[in-house]
Amino acid sequence: MNQIYHKMRQFFSGKRMVNMQTKVKLLHVGIITIHLLYTIVFGVERIMPLFYYNVAVTLLYLYNSIVSIQRERYLFIYVTSVIEVLTHAMFATLLLDWNWGFAMYCMALIPAIFYFSYILKLLKDRLYIPIVSSAFVGSFFIILRAIVGKIDPLYPRTDLADLQIVIYYFNIMMSFGLLVFFSSLFAMEINYMQQKLEQENVRLGKIANYDPLTQMMNRRSMNIQLKAAHDAAEINGKLFCVMLIDLDDFKKVNDTYGHDCGDEVLISVANVIMRDVREEDFVCRWGGEEILVLLKADLEIARKVAERICQDVRVTVVPHKDIDVKITLTIGIAEYKKKQTVRAMIEEADRNMYYGKQHGKNQVVTSYDRLED
Repeated sequence: MNQIYHKMRQFFSGKRMVNMQTKVKLLHVGIITIHLLYTIVFGVERIMPLFYYNVAVTLLYLYNSIVSIQRERYLFIYVTSVIEVLTHAMFATLLLDWNWGFAMYCMALIPAIFYFSYILKLLKDRLYIPIVSSAFVGSFFIILRAIVGKIDPLYPRTDLADLQIVIYYFNIMMSFGLLVFFSSLFAMEINYMQQKLEQENVRLGKIANYDPLTQMMNRRSMNIQLKAAHDAAEINGKLFCVMLIDLDDFKKVNDTYGHDCGDEVLISVANVIMRDVREEDFVCRWGGEEILVLLKADLEIARKVAERICQDVRVTVVPHKDIDVKITLTIGIAEYKKKQTVRAMIEEADRNMYYGKQHGKNQVVTSYDRLED
């Protein structure tokens, strides 16, 4: 019971969709049940034309539910169902009278026409079909009402006044039920598609903004964050730093162990960096083995973060086949100075990193370190 409840919640929340076969089967179960009830009622009351008609229609829907659904002949099911509903509405109304309520199924047919035109591939891109079909059904309903107002019932049964009232309200409820059923299917379908669209947007956003190998931001998305940080610094004086990181002797790793090993090393280093920075910081694969970090902090905090990254990478072991590969980093840091551009900051961080490369690698270098030397 809990499993059914859980599935129903998923359907109505849009997290899960009922497949086509299940939807059509459920609809057929309901329709067959209704026609069986009509068959029994008309048989008991000796309204033989409608008794025979409902026997034939029940067999049609049984055939569709067993054979047509299995063969996925949904267009055939759709067309035969529309014709049957209109035929039944006309036949029963002309035989008995308007007040039995069979014509109400014409109105319930309109959302069904639009829904099946939405989900059937052959009709999906042809909006004129449900519009024209609905206009035809509406016209059919009006013409039928006009005809019935001009002629007497072809099979009058004045002795069934109580049954007529019961059938009338039953038909009204069934028509309303069909309206709710197809409207609910539409709502669930739209909700499901909306959630799928949101998920697809997230996926595309990741493709557009993140490096697929390391899951770090790419250069395009980092430039947006750099501009925002620079604007905040210019307007509000909020300090920030950029950290340019290079993997020491990375080319040697690629040449010695292959590019697959190089990728594994790069992924491991990226994971360490993303783990060690704070939530408000941003990490980007700037190019090749170079990584750029935007830290919304002053130089002192940025240096502590950089030292932690260096230390954690230094002790990281990347297993590759039967060997353990180790790597170190050289990090250059630049702190924002008034009127300094982002490009100038990155160039400063690059000079600091290059200085560290020339003086032993595996270290953190700021502009102050270079001045002291």
